[in-house]
Amino acid sequence: MAMIAAKCTNCGANIQVDETKEAGICESCGTAFITEKAINNYIVNNTYNIDNANIVLPQKNINNLINLGNEEYRNRRYTNADKYYREVLEIDNSNYECNFKRFLCLAQEKNDQYHNSYMNEMVEKLQGYLQETNSNEALTKEQKEEYIGFACDECVSIVMKDYCLGRDECLVSGKLKKPDGIYTISTVCGNTYIGLFELLDVMESYLTKYDSVEKNWKMYCMYIETVMETCCKKYQCVTDNQCYGKSASGAEHVYEAGKKLKKYAIKVNPTYNLPSTLVSPKEGGTGCEVSNGCYVATCVYGSYDCPQVWTLRRFRDNTLAETMLGRAFIRTYYAISPTLVRWFGDTSWFKKMWKGTLDRMVSKLQSNGVENTPYQDRNWR
Repeated sequence: MAMIAAKCTNCGANIQVDETKEAGICESCGTAFITEKAINNYIVNNTYNIDNANIVLPQKNINNLINLGNEEYRNRRYTNADKYYREVLEIDNSNYECNFKRFLCLAQEKNDQYHNSYMNEMVEKLQGYLQETNSNEALTKEQKEEYIGFACDECVSIVMKDYCLGRDECLVSGKLKKPDGIYTISTVCGNTYIGLFELLDVMESYLTKYDSVEKNWKMYCMYIETVMETCCKKYQCVTDNQCYGKSASGAEHVYEAGKKLKKYAIKVNPTYNLPSTLVSPKEGGTGCEVSNGCYVATCVYGSYDCPQVWTLRRFRDNTLAETMLGRAFIRTYYAISPTLVRWFGDTSWFKKMWKGTLDRMVSKLQSNGVENTPYQDRNWR
Protein backbone atom coordinates (compact mmCIF):
# COMPACT_ATOMS: atom_id res chain seq x y z
CA MET A 1 0.00 0.00 0.00
CA ALA A 2 1.35 3.43 -0.88
CA MET A 3 2.20 5.71 2.04
CA ILE A 4 0.17 8.92 2.41
CA ALA A 5 1.62 12.01 4.08
CA ALA A 6 0.05 12.91 7.41
CA LYS A 7 -1.79 16.25 7.27
CA CYS A 8 -2.05 18.91 9.97
CA THR A 9 -5.63 19.15 11.22
CA ASN A 10 -5.08 22.85 11.84
CA CYS A 11 -3.76 24.13 8.50
CA GLY A 12 -3.59 21.13 6.15
CA ALA A 13 0.21 21.16 5.67
CA ASN A 14 2.37 18.00 5.89
CA ILE A 15 3.45 16.76 9.33
CA GLN A 16 7.16 15.98 9.79
CA VAL A 17 7.54 12.85 12.01
CA ASP A 18 10.71 12.56 14.12
CA GLU A 19 13.17 9.64 14.00
CA THR A 20 11.48 7.72 16.88
CA LYS A 21 8.21 7.72 14.91
CA GLU A 22 6.51 8.79 18.14
CA ALA A 23 5.94 12.53 17.54
CA GLY A 24 5.56 14.98 14.72
CA ILE A 25 5.26 18.70 14.07
CA CYS A 26 3.53 20.70 11.35
CA GLU A 27 6.02 22.28 8.96
CA SER A 28 3.85 25.37 8.47
CA CYS A 29 2.00 26.34 11.65
CA GLY A 30 4.13 24.52 14.24
CA THR A 31 1.34 22.42 15.76
CA ALA A 32 2.73 19.33 17.58
CA PHE A 33 1.27 15.81 17.27
CA ILE A 34 1.83 12.55 19.17
CA THR A 35 1.50 9.21 17.35
CA GLU A 36 -0.71 6.37 18.51
CA LYS A 37 2.44 4.31 19.30
CA ALA A 38 3.69 6.91 21.76
CA ILE A 39 0.32 7.16 23.45
CA ASN A 40 0.08 3.36 23.88
CA ASN A 41 3.63 3.13 25.22
CA TYR A 42 2.89 5.83 27.74
CA ILE A 43 -0.32 4.16 28.93
CA VAL A 44 1.17 0.61 29.18
CA ASN A 45 4.67 1.25 30.45
CA ASN A 46 4.65 4.55 32.35
CA THR A 47 3.13 5.87 35.51
CA TYR A 48 4.44 9.35 36.39
CA ASN A 49 3.72 11.72 39.22
CA ILE A 50 3.71 15.13 37.58
CA ASP A 51 2.69 17.20 40.58
CA ASN A 52 4.54 20.55 40.54
CA ALA A 53 6.18 19.71 37.20
CA ASN A 54 6.61 22.29 34.47
CA ILE A 55 5.24 21.09 31.16
CA VAL A 56 6.57 22.93 28.11
CA LEU A 57 4.41 22.73 25.00
CA PRO A 58 5.88 23.65 21.62
CA GLN A 59 4.79 27.12 20.41
CA LYS A 60 3.07 27.58 17.07
CA ASN A 61 5.09 29.54 14.57
CA ILE A 62 3.58 33.05 14.45
CA ASN A 63 5.17 33.99 11.13
CA ASN A 64 3.82 30.84 9.50
CA LEU A 65 0.32 31.55 10.82
CA ILE A 66 0.46 35.11 9.49
CA ASN A 67 1.64 33.87 6.09
CA LEU A 68 -1.17 31.31 5.99
CA GLY A 69 -3.68 34.03 6.93
CA ASN A 70 -2.33 36.35 4.25
CA GLU A 71 -2.62 33.61 1.63
CA GLU A 72 -6.25 32.96 2.60
CA TYR A 73 -6.98 36.71 2.50
CA ARG A 74 -5.48 37.05 -0.99
CA ASN A 75 -7.77 34.23 -2.11
CA ARG A 76 -10.76 36.01 -0.53
CA ARG A 77 -11.34 33.25 1.98
CA TYR A 78 -11.84 35.77 4.75
CA THR A 79 -13.26 33.36 7.34
CA ASN A 80 -10.19 31.12 7.02
CA ALA A 81 -7.84 34.10 7.12
CA ASP A 82 -9.54 35.40 10.26
CA LYS A 83 -8.98 32.01 11.93
CA TYR A 84 -5.20 32.25 11.45
CA TYR A 85 -5.02 35.88 12.59
CA ARG A 86 -7.07 34.95 15.65
CA GLU A 87 -4.62 32.14 16.48
CA VAL A 88 -1.75 34.62 16.35
CA LEU A 89 -3.57 36.94 18.74
CA GLU A 90 -4.13 34.05 21.15
CA ILE A 91 -0.33 33.79 21.35
CA ASP A 92 0.44 37.51 21.14
CA ASN A 93 -2.59 39.76 21.61
CA SER A 94 -0.47 42.87 20.97
CA ASN A 95 0.21 41.93 17.33
CA TYR A 96 -1.06 45.09 15.60
CA GLU A 97 -0.84 43.57 12.11
CA CYS A 98 -3.26 40.75 12.92
CA ASN A 99 -5.56 43.05 14.86
CA PHE A 100 -5.90 45.24 11.77
CA LYS A 101 -6.25 42.35 9.35
CA ARG A 102 -8.92 40.73 11.51
CA PHE A 103 -10.91 43.95 11.17
CA LEU A 104 -10.46 43.82 7.38
CA CYS A 105 -11.70 40.21 7.33
CA LEU A 106 -14.80 41.09 9.35
CA ALA A 107 -15.53 44.14 7.17
CA GLN A 108 -15.14 42.06 4.01
CA GLU A 109 -17.46 39.36 5.38
CA LYS A 110 -20.11 41.98 6.21
CA ASN A 111 -19.84 43.42 2.71
CA ASP A 112 -22.70 41.36 1.29
CA GLN A 113 -25.22 44.16 1.71
CA TYR A 114 -25.04 47.92 2.12
CA HIS A 115 -24.49 48.93 5.76
CA ASN A 116 -21.69 51.54 6.08
CA SER A 117 -21.62 50.80 9.83
CA TYR A 118 -17.86 50.25 10.09
CA MET A 119 -16.65 53.65 8.83
CA ASN A 120 -15.63 55.27 12.12
CA GLU A 121 -13.86 52.11 13.27
CA MET A 122 -12.10 51.78 9.92
CA VAL A 123 -10.64 55.28 10.19
CA GLU A 124 -9.32 54.54 13.69
CA LYS A 125 -7.93 51.13 12.68
CA LEU A 126 -6.18 52.50 9.61
CA GLN A 127 -4.68 55.38 11.55
CA GLY A 128 -3.30 53.02 14.20
CA TYR A 129 -1.95 50.54 11.65
CA LEU A 130 -0.17 53.22 9.60
CA GLN A 131 1.41 54.73 12.71
CA GLU A 132 2.62 51.33 13.98
CA THR A 133 3.98 50.28 10.59
CA ASN A 134 5.71 53.60 9.98
CA SER A 135 7.48 53.45 13.36
CA ASN A 136 8.33 49.72 13.24
CA GLU A 137 12.14 49.66 13.06
CA ALA A 138 12.16 45.91 12.35
CA LEU A 139 10.65 46.54 8.91
CA THR A 140 12.61 47.58 5.84
CA LYS A 141 11.57 50.56 3.75
CA GLU A 142 10.28 48.17 1.08
CA GLN A 143 8.17 46.26 3.61
CA LYS A 144 6.67 49.49 4.94
CA GLU A 145 5.82 50.53 1.38
CA GLU A 146 4.08 47.23 0.77
CA TYR A 147 2.18 47.09 4.06
CA ILE A 148 1.03 50.72 4.04
CA GLY A 149 -0.02 50.54 0.39
CA PHE A 150 -1.97 47.34 1.07
CA ALA A 151 -3.78 48.84 4.08
CA CYS A 152 -4.83 52.00 2.23
CA ASP A 153 -5.99 50.08 -0.84
CA GLU A 154 -8.02 47.57 1.17
CA CYS A 155 -9.85 50.24 3.18
CA VAL A 156 -10.75 52.21 0.06
CA SER A 157 -11.78 49.00 -1.71
CA ILE A 158 -14.16 48.03 1.10
CA VAL A 159 -15.80 51.47 1.08
CA MET A 160 -16.24 51.39 -2.71
CA LYS A 161 -17.64 47.86 -2.62
CA ASP A 162 -20.15 49.03 -0.02
CA TYR A 163 -21.04 52.01 -2.23
CA CYS A 164 -21.73 49.74 -5.22
CA LEU A 165 -24.03 47.57 -3.12
CA GLY A 166 -25.97 50.60 -1.85
CA ARG A 167 -26.21 52.11 -5.33
CA ASP A 168 -27.48 48.87 -6.82
CA GLU A 169 -30.20 48.67 -4.16
CA CYS A 170 -31.61 51.93 -5.58
CA LEU A 171 -31.02 51.59 -9.33
CA VAL A 172 -31.85 49.08 -12.03
CA SER A 173 -30.42 49.67 -15.53
CA GLY A 174 -29.64 53.25 -14.52
CA LYS A 175 -33.20 54.01 -13.34
CA LEU A 176 -34.66 54.42 -9.87
CA LYS A 177 -36.54 51.39 -8.60
CA LYS A 178 -38.95 53.69 -6.74
CA PRO A 179 -39.34 57.47 -6.32
CA ASP A 180 -37.90 57.75 -2.81
CA GLY A 181 -34.79 55.96 -4.08
CA ILE A 182 -33.43 59.42 -4.95
CA TYR A 183 -33.04 60.10 -1.22
CA THR A 184 -31.35 56.74 -0.67
CA ILE A 185 -28.90 57.19 -3.54
CA SER A 186 -28.03 60.66 -2.19
CA THR A 187 -27.41 59.17 1.27
CA VAL A 188 -25.30 56.32 -0.12
CA CYS A 189 -23.18 58.70 -2.20
CA GLY A 190 -22.84 61.21 0.62
CA ASN A 191 -21.75 58.58 3.14
CA THR A 192 -19.25 57.22 0.63
CA TYR A 193 -17.46 60.41 -0.33
CA ILE A 194 -17.43 61.66 3.27
CA GLY A 195 -15.95 58.31 4.35
CA LEU A 196 -13.29 58.47 1.62
CA PHE A 197 -12.41 62.02 2.67
CA GLU A 198 -11.86 60.76 6.22
CA LEU A 199 -9.55 58.02 4.96
CA LEU A 200 -7.59 60.54 2.88
CA ASP A 201 -7.25 62.71 5.99
CA VAL A 202 -5.48 59.76 7.67
CA MET A 203 -3.31 58.96 4.64
CA GLU A 204 -2.27 62.54 3.92
CA SER A 205 0.70 62.61 6.30
CA TYR A 206 2.18 59.59 4.46
CA LEU A 207 1.58 60.98 0.97
CA THR A 208 5.08 62.33 0.36
CA LYS A 209 6.82 59.64 2.42
CA TYR A 210 5.57 56.51 0.67
CA ASP A 211 5.35 56.04 -3.09
CA SER A 212 2.58 53.45 -2.64
CA VAL A 213 0.30 56.13 -1.17
CA GLU A 214 1.23 58.81 -3.72
CA LYS A 215 0.82 56.38 -6.62
CA ASN A 216 -2.78 55.57 -5.72
CA TRP A 217 -3.84 59.00 -4.45
CA LYS A 218 -5.02 60.03 -7.91
CA MET A 219 -7.15 56.88 -8.16
CA TYR A 220 -8.71 57.55 -4.74
CA CYS A 221 -9.66 61.06 -5.88
CA MET A 222 -11.11 59.62 -9.08
CA TYR A 223 -13.33 57.33 -6.99
CA ILE A 224 -14.63 60.32 -5.02
CA GLU A 225 -15.30 62.22 -8.25
CA THR A 226 -17.24 59.25 -9.67
CA VAL A 227 -19.38 58.92 -6.54
CA MET A 228 -20.14 62.65 -6.48
CA GLU A 229 -21.13 62.66 -10.15
CA THR A 230 -23.50 59.75 -9.47
CA CYS A 231 -25.02 61.88 -6.74
CA CYS A 232 -25.54 64.82 -9.11
CA LYS A 233 -27.60 63.08 -11.79
CA LYS A 234 -31.32 63.02 -12.41
CA TYR A 235 -32.85 59.56 -12.57
CA GLN A 236 -36.02 58.38 -14.21
CA CYS A 237 -38.13 56.12 -12.02
CA VAL A 238 -39.39 52.82 -13.44
CA THR A 239 -42.66 52.98 -11.49
CA ASP A 240 -43.95 56.42 -12.58
CA ASN A 241 -41.55 57.43 -15.40
CA GLN A 242 -40.86 60.72 -13.63
CA CYS A 243 -37.37 62.18 -13.25
CA TYR A 244 -35.94 62.89 -9.82
CA GLY A 245 -32.79 64.79 -8.88
CA LYS A 246 -31.15 66.50 -5.93
CA SER A 247 -32.78 69.34 -4.10
CA ALA A 248 -31.15 72.77 -4.40
CA SER A 249 -29.85 72.56 -0.82
CA GLY A 250 -28.47 69.08 -1.47
CA ALA A 251 -26.65 70.36 -4.53
CA GLU A 252 -24.98 73.07 -2.40
CA HIS A 253 -23.53 70.35 -0.15
CA VAL A 254 -22.07 68.63 -3.23
CA TYR A 255 -20.45 71.86 -4.43
CA GLU A 256 -18.77 72.33 -1.04
CA ALA A 257 -17.53 68.74 -1.12
CA GLY A 258 -16.24 69.36 -4.65
CA LYS A 259 -14.00 72.14 -3.34
CA LYS A 260 -12.55 69.71 -0.81
CA LEU A 261 -11.97 67.12 -3.55
CA LYS A 262 -10.03 69.65 -5.59
CA LYS A 263 -7.76 70.46 -2.62
CA TYR A 264 -6.89 66.78 -2.35
CA ALA A 265 -6.52 66.15 -6.10
CA ILE A 266 -4.10 69.02 -6.77
CA LYS A 267 -1.65 67.52 -4.27
CA VAL A 268 -0.62 65.05 -6.98
CA ASN A 269 -2.11 66.72 -10.05
CA PRO A 270 -1.68 70.52 -9.94
CA THR A 271 -3.67 71.00 -13.17
CA TYR A 272 -6.73 69.11 -11.91
CA ASN A 273 -10.12 70.71 -12.58
CA LEU A 274 -13.45 69.59 -11.20
CA PRO A 275 -16.09 68.30 -13.63
CA SER A 276 -18.51 71.12 -14.43
CA THR A 277 -21.37 69.23 -12.75
CA LEU A 278 -19.61 69.53 -9.38
CA VAL A 279 -19.25 73.30 -9.67
CA SER A 280 -22.07 75.64 -8.73
CA PRO A 281 -23.66 77.61 -11.61
CA LYS A 282 -22.92 80.70 -9.50
CA GLU A 283 -19.22 79.90 -9.97
CA GLY A 284 -19.33 79.07 -13.66
CA GLY A 285 -20.20 75.38 -13.59
CA THR A 286 -23.23 73.59 -14.96
CA GLY A 287 -24.02 72.21 -11.51
CA CYS A 288 -26.03 69.19 -10.45
CA GLU A 289 -29.17 68.11 -12.29
CA VAL A 290 -31.37 69.68 -9.65
CA SER A 291 -34.95 68.56 -9.31
CA ASN A 292 -37.18 71.60 -9.73
CA GLY A 293 -40.18 69.46 -9.00
CA CYS A 294 -43.27 70.79 -7.26
CA TYR A 295 -43.00 67.88 -4.84
CA VAL A 296 -46.37 68.12 -3.11
CA ALA A 297 -48.25 68.99 -6.31
CA THR A 298 -46.58 66.12 -8.19
CA CYS A 299 -47.55 63.80 -5.36
CA VAL A 300 -51.18 65.01 -5.36
CA TYR A 301 -51.72 65.04 -9.12
CA GLY A 302 -49.56 62.00 -9.87
CA SER A 303 -47.25 63.60 -12.44
CA TYR A 304 -44.78 66.46 -12.88
CA ASP A 305 -46.14 66.95 -16.39
CA CYS A 306 -49.87 67.58 -16.13
CA PRO A 307 -52.00 70.75 -16.64
CA GLN A 308 -52.28 71.60 -12.92
CA VAL A 309 -48.53 71.29 -12.29
CA TRP A 310 -47.68 73.19 -15.49
CA THR A 311 -49.72 76.07 -14.13
CA LEU A 312 -47.98 75.96 -10.73
CA ARG A 313 -44.53 75.76 -12.33
CA ARG A 314 -45.24 78.84 -14.43
CA PHE A 315 -46.36 80.69 -11.31
CA ARG A 316 -43.15 79.65 -9.52
CA ASP A 317 -40.79 80.73 -12.33
CA ASN A 318 -42.55 83.84 -13.61
CA THR A 319 -44.00 85.32 -10.40
CA LEU A 320 -42.46 83.96 -7.18
CA ALA A 321 -38.92 83.80 -8.57
CA GLU A 322 -39.06 87.48 -9.56
CA THR A 323 -38.81 88.73 -5.95
CA MET A 324 -36.37 88.08 -3.11
CA LEU A 325 -39.14 86.92 -0.77
CA GLY A 326 -40.54 84.67 -3.46
CA ARG A 327 -37.17 83.01 -4.04
CA ALA A 328 -36.75 82.54 -0.29
CA PHE A 329 -40.16 80.85 -0.19
CA ILE A 330 -39.19 78.51 -3.05
CA ARG A 331 -35.94 77.51 -1.34
CA THR A 332 -37.76 76.87 1.94
CA TYR A 333 -40.37 74.79 0.13
CA TYR A 334 -37.68 72.70 -1.59
CA ALA A 335 -35.92 72.15 1.73
CA ILE A 336 -39.06 70.87 3.49
CA SER A 337 -41.41 69.32 0.94
CA PRO A 338 -39.21 66.37 -0.19
CA THR A 339 -39.18 65.08 3.40
CA LEU A 340 -42.95 65.52 3.73
CA VAL A 341 -43.56 63.59 0.52
CA ARG A 342 -41.08 60.91 1.48
CA TRP A 343 -42.84 60.28 4.80
CA PHE A 344 -46.47 60.87 3.93
CA GLY A 345 -46.75 60.86 0.11
CA ASP A 346 -48.26 57.37 -0.05
CA THR A 347 -51.06 58.17 2.41
CA SER A 348 -54.55 59.12 1.21
CA TRP A 349 -55.07 61.69 3.99
CA PHE A 350 -51.98 63.65 2.88
CA LYS A 351 -53.14 63.88 -0.73
CA LYS A 352 -56.70 64.71 0.31
CA MET A 353 -55.50 67.45 2.68
CA TRP A 354 -53.51 69.21 -0.06
CA LYS A 355 -55.73 68.59 -3.07
CA GLY A 356 -58.47 71.06 -2.12
CA THR A 357 -55.96 73.84 -1.47
CA LEU A 358 -54.05 73.21 -4.69
CA ASP A 359 -57.24 72.93 -6.79
CA ARG A 360 -58.39 76.34 -5.60
CA MET A 361 -54.95 77.84 -6.18
CA VAL A 362 -54.68 76.39 -9.70
CA SER A 363 -58.19 77.57 -10.58
CA LYS A 364 -57.40 81.10 -9.42
CA LEU A 365 -54.10 81.22 -11.31
CA GLN A 366 -55.71 79.97 -14.52
CA SER A 367 -58.52 82.54 -14.21
CA ASN A 368 -55.78 85.18 -13.94
CA GLY A 369 -54.26 84.05 -17.23
CA VAL A 370 -51.61 81.52 -16.14
CA GLU A 371 -51.59 78.81 -18.81
CA ASN A 372 -51.92 75.07 -18.28
CA THR A 373 -50.09 73.96 -21.46
CA PRO A 374 -46.82 71.96 -21.54
CA TYR A 375 -44.00 73.90 -19.95
CA GLN A 376 -40.18 73.79 -19.78
CA ASP A 377 -38.76 74.96 -16.44
CA ARG A 378 -36.84 78.23 -16.43
CA ASN A 379 -33.58 78.58 -14.49
CA TRP A 380 -34.40 81.38 -12.07
CA ARG A 381 -31.40 80.92 -9.73
